[in-house]
Amino acid sequence: MSQPTSHEPSPDLFPGLEISPRIHILVLPTPPDFHCPHCQAHTPFNLYYAAPEALEPQVRAAFDKATRALRADRCDHQDFHCRGCGRAVRVVYMACEIAMSSYLYHPRRVLIGPPRG
Repeated sequence: MSQPTSHEPSPDLFPGLEISPRIHILVLPTPPDFHCPHCQAHTPFNLYYAAPEALEPQVRAAFDKATRALRADRCDHQDFHCRGCGRAVRVVYMACEIAMSSYLYHPRRVLIGPPRG
């Protein structure tokens, strides 16, 4: 299996991504939407009530290896498949509590897997 590609979060990948005037970091819009650079499909995803995505074991292992340092830095992640091309995607983010039980989500890295074979 080829390695996943790693991307910095950008408005190209997440339409509506912007700097929060409240905490001065990039935050995901609500609801977040992934724009695939390979097939141009939009895939909405949920950070609140997400069911675990069934990734192939070798894809999950490659994603885990590539995000080990970020996950140790108290980051969480969301895995899903692109609606268009079916590539596995991992969005690594940090939840920032801005008020009691109120969060903004700061994306740190986006991993995109190889085409499904």
